[in-house]
Amino acid sequence: MKKTYRMLFIALVFACVFLTPALASNFDSSAQELKDLGMFKGTNVGFDLDRAPTRAEAAVMLVRLLGAENEAKTQYESGEITNPFTDVSDWAKPYIAWLYDNNLTKGVSDTIFGVAGQCTAKMYCTFVLRALGYSDTDGDFTFDQSEDLAEYLGIYDADMVESTFLRDHAVAISYRALAASINGTDTSLLEKLIADGAVSETSASALLDKVKAYRAYCAAFDEYNSSSAVSASAYQFLKVQNIETFANYTYSGNVSYMVKATDDGLQMSFINTYTYRGPTSTTCSWIKDGYYYYSDAFEKTKTALTDSIMDEVFSGDVSVYMPALYEVKSAAMNSTAEGMKYVLTYADDFDYFGYLNDTLDLEFETSNIVNLSVSNCTLTVLTDEVGKITSFKNNYCCTFKYNNEGYLAPISMDYSNDEKINATGDRIVIVFPDFSAFKEQS
Repeated sequence: MKKTYRMLFIALVFACVFLTPALASNFDSSAQELKDLGMFKGTNVGFDLDRAPTRAEAAVMLVRLLGAENEAKTQYESGEITNPFTDVSDWAKPYIAWLYDNNLTKGVSDTIFGVAGQCTAKMYCTFVLRALGYSDTDGDFTFDQSEDLAEYLGIYDADMVESTFLRDHAVAISYRALAASINGTDTSLLEKLIADGAVSETSASALLDKVKAYRAYCAAFDEYNSSSAVSASAYQFLKVQNIETFANYTYSGNVSYMVKATDDGLQMSFINTYTYRGPTSTTCSWIKDGYYYYSDAFEKTKTALTDSIMDEVFSGDVSVYMPALYEVKSAAMNSTAEGMKYVLTYADDFDYFGYLNDTLDLEFETSNIVNLSVSNCTLTVLTDEVGKITSFKNNYCCTFKYNNEGYLAPISMDYSNDEKINATGDRIVIVFPDFSAFKEQS
């Protein structure tokens, strides 16, 4: 659930295969799930997700997320709670009074809440962090750092908001927060809401099962991700076929890599042998003693390691291994003879097609694609008897029609990536080749 630089371990496979995708800009399905649980309501024109929320609207959204709408109204009507703000409209008074009474919100001054002011990502992250038991008053975080803590906890992504913070983004943060732990506990926000009676366990049962399996997988992934070294191998296969003519082409590749963090710096070995639209090719990369080494059939080079090279080498996005909660349609876990098996099914709008199309240069213009239908988009992860991850497997199958100058060609795409974790830990030793023939680049 946390992003760290150690994620470069599994990013290695995708550094040669994937580019970073744009995150979804519309979270209607998450909004609908929250609405079904009584945690979100739209406006008189629907969910209205493409509009910036006011501070008053954000306050109402937070109270509903916490399942406290009826409690807030009852307590306010009975006079149990109030607030000192003079600019709050009658419709918003119960919500803001409840948040104020529970130390979850403050005004822009002692007497002004700023109801009409635009809510920002920092503001909403602050609201949700307080709901999770983190206190900016006690020094758990500061307002200016609220996005950083929220991203560390997995409830926010800096790439989510391009410019204006929208109701759409507030829904995404709220939804992700349901799987986050209450500060100092192993209890998720959703579990706490059910235990407190704020949300019906019956109505939330499907989401609760999903959250439990998702959190268990996150814990296994975090344990794997904390390793100081990893050795792995992967086989990748892609088949693209015109269904009418059966014309097809394939990509297949065998990747092996080792990465090790040492006191002297990062070490890496990365070998990729692949066949794609032609003969088989092999590319090799290494990192050692502050240098990046590269070789293929045409060149052998060495370059002083810089931040920009690190960013390029480890540019692969890892969301296919660690998707956000709203990017998961379902999550399940089952005990097997070898260990635990996790199966995550990606949401319908997860842009797996974009990964393959952009990175493998499949030459499909997105605007020319119609009737995209995904039949399989899953991540299957196995662990051993002590809970250590031993393999990742991604599958993606889809069909679509491609508009080629007016002709709608029916296309199918089948992709799989099967990665085996060979070993982790400090005992991994990387054997490097002789670099004396590598030409230094400036």
